[in-house]
Amino acid sequence: MKSKISSVKATKKYKEWQKKNEKSGQYQPFLTVQKVRKISRRHMLFCNKQKRIIHLLSDGETRTYIGLIRERNVVEIHEQCPLDIQQTLNLSIEKNILHPRCYITNQAYVMSTDFVVRYIDFDSGKTWRVAYTFKYRNDLYDSNGYVNKSSRTWQKLSLEAAYWAKEGIKYKILDETIFNKEMIFNINWFATESQLEVEKEELILFTGAFKSLWELDPRQTIENIIIKVADQLSLTFQKSQSLFKYSAYHQLLSISIEQPLGLSSKVDLL
Repeated sequence: MKSKISSVKATKKYKEWQKKNEKSGQYQPFLTVQKVRKISRRHMLFCNKQKRIIHLLSDGETRTYIGLIRERNVVEIHEQCPLDIQQTLNLSIEKNILHPRCYITNQAYVMSTDFVVRYIDFDSGKTWRVAYTFKYRNDLYDSNGYVNKSSRTWQKLSLEAAYWAKEGIKYKILDETIFNKEMIFNINWFATESQLEVEKEELILFTGAFKSLWELDPRQTIENIIIKVADQLSLTFQKSQSLFKYSAYHQLLSISIEQPLGLSSKVDLL
């Protein structure tokens, strides 16, 4: 006969996290790089948009965060967001799925979702949230590309999905193909000037000139266009390059980032 899963320790940890967040006034993830006992590449990075340290528990999570936070209508991202332990326990009973727990002590674990993202509609001011879980494709599909819904991974994902459905929040699973290494390489290149202080009028002039020159000859390299814009607007090469990176990062120039980019690369405007 199976012993009952205990939620005493998990409930205590969840309530302690709630109090800590209420007291600090700034979001703090439930799981941190220092506390997770996991064999993987973990990352702590400072986010300029959120003005705080972000805790990411794999390379895949890191690339996903870098891609998501760049989106213009993303207001904030809560990483390693815990799910109410009592709700997930109830859902596990309803769905007849074993709740995540320590198999030795039978103590329940607090479940968490990798990212809860708040978006905004700039026209209406309306905001909404979407919950995302990152998983590598080989954790989701077998060697033939089929989903095994009875696998332990999918069982836990179904609990997450049910939790967010009850909260009225859309839930999505993302894999490494959404933001691949090439895309993140480019975003990181652009990001070196993402905090550039620049006037709106200067951006309008720069992006307009860049688009016009690209349309004249789409086969030009990024460097050639940057040089021509600099000549046209009486800018230094360095300033023109900085404006390009800023505009690309903030998507004022809609650029294809599927392939690695550099100054010697040709660029596709979308």
